[in-house]
Amino acid sequence: MAAGTVELAVLWGSYMAAYDLRQALLWCALSVGCAALVGLLLSSTTFGVGLIVFVVLVLASFPVPCLAAWKRPRGGARPGDLGGGAKAAGAASSVQEAAESPAPTRRARLASLASVPGMPLAGLMVFAFMMGARKFILFDVVNMELLGCALGAVVALPICLLRTSRPLTTLIYRMLVPAFALVLIVLNSFPGTTMPMFFAAWLTYVFYGAVAILALASLAAVAHAREFSAGSVFGTAVAAFALFSLLGLGCAPTAPFQEEGGGPALLVVSTFYFVGVIAAALWGFWRAGAGERAADDGLGARDAGAGADAQAQSVQARCEALADEAGLTPREREILGYLGRGHGIAFVAATLVISESTVRTHVKSIYKKLGVNGREELLAKVDEG
Repeated sequence: MAAGTVELAVLWGSYMAAYDLRQALLWCALSVGCAALVGLLLSSTTFGVGLIVFVVLVLASFPVPCLAAWKRPRGGARPGDLGGGAKAAGAASSVQEAAESPAPTRRARLASLASVPGMPLAGLMVFAFMMGARKFILFDVVNMELLGCALGAVVALPICLLRTSRPLTTLIYRMLVPAFALVLIVLNSFPGTTMPMFFAAWLTYVFYGAVAILALASLAAVAHAREFSAGSVFGTAVAAFALFSLLGLGCAPTAPFQEEGGGPALLVVSTFYFVGVIAAALWGFWRAGAGERAADDGLGARDAGAGADAQAQSVQARCEALADEAGLTPREREILGYLGRGHGIAFVAATLVISESTVRTHVKSIYKKLGVNGREELLAKVDEG
């Protein structure tokens, strides 16, 4: 059964790769939340009932992703790639794109895999370690891991509905998650017998539940970008999760995790992660630089004035015409749409969940095919139609 659920996790991960970050976040929150609720309900039943339900759920979980994989064309196109504009063109030929665009180095591709889901994936590993090292039961009734995942889904769901001019990844990983981590650091600073510390103890599981959902959605977005296969992305994630779970089980009998229920030791581990989340956010803001952010804001104003929707559609139509004329690949066509609306490389990389070096490679190819030497010339060409 354990081996079968590993296959099932990778299979569903490959299915989720059909969706972009916002869509994947919605479905991951719903699936993880429902699974946690089922787990909470089964925790009060007998082992035999739980085993029967588990087997039924495993058997019921195979048809959808298997059918989707069977229907998927051999070119690598996925159901989520079929849509309007650039995505419709993207389903036409991923092979053509690979042939026409210079391939990024393996180092750049690995950086792409780690850049967006890095911190939430690290949080997922910390969560796996905590679940292996110690089981916490609230009021001797409710499993905190399951409750945290259920409430984490409630926290993550509204993020899908947020509308922002910035990439969703920037909002999540530089603002929302660091703010949540900062709150937990403050609450954990109170004495152990006080109400804030008790509140922080169970709120930490909500945080990790939400971060786990964000990690799964980010992995789906990385696979959706097609720089790595979905099998390699989710296979690696499942293997890492198992490794950290085993590490937690190995640490459970040791002295630091036996004292006072293991709480202090796990608090130290969590605090290191909280600090890492905040440091990564600050590093991201510093790396972006005031100059690049100002440039993105200024150029992004092409979408922000009166009649923004009509203007954006007009710009997109002109970009589509230029892409057809120059014979751009599906990915180049998609990137041209963002460049035409005035967005910079960092914005495009964060939105498409690919590395900045990969975006630069495509931008150079776009410039060459359109016969321009820089961004200003490109924007002038788009304005001319």
